[in-house]
Amino acid sequence: MLATLALATPAHAAKAKLPAPVRDCATDGRIDHHYSKAALRSAIKKVPAKYKFCKERLNRVLKHGGDGRLAASGSRTKIIRDCTDNSRLDKRYPLSSIRKVAKKLPTDVKEYSRCGQVLRSEIRARS
Repeated sequence: MLATLALATPAHAAKAKLPAPVRDCATDGRIDHHYSKAALRSAIKKVPAKYKFCKERLNRVLKHGGDGRLAASGSRTKIIRDCTDNSRLDKRYPLSSIRKVAKKLPTDVKEYSRCGQVLRSEIRARS
């Protein structure tokens, strides 16, 4: 009986051995963090068959720049709405559009949200 207990590994222990991008995808089906392209390529090679959907998702993330966000048009109102919604950019907007919005951010958005800081950090990260 003791031998069978030692051989059985809990599910969370098996998941802990996966690369970080695969673990991120396996928890809720989304890629929530930014990973380098090398880390994504390495993780794609090590995805078990059980998490086949993660392999497709990681390939898509790799194609779109490594951070899981899908590309979107750079409409000023879309960027401001996305930023004020949860104080982060959920989509990947063109850098030129982000710069324009950051320069002409409405005063109420500046005062009552973190959008100015979020937009500046996005500009720094991508330039």
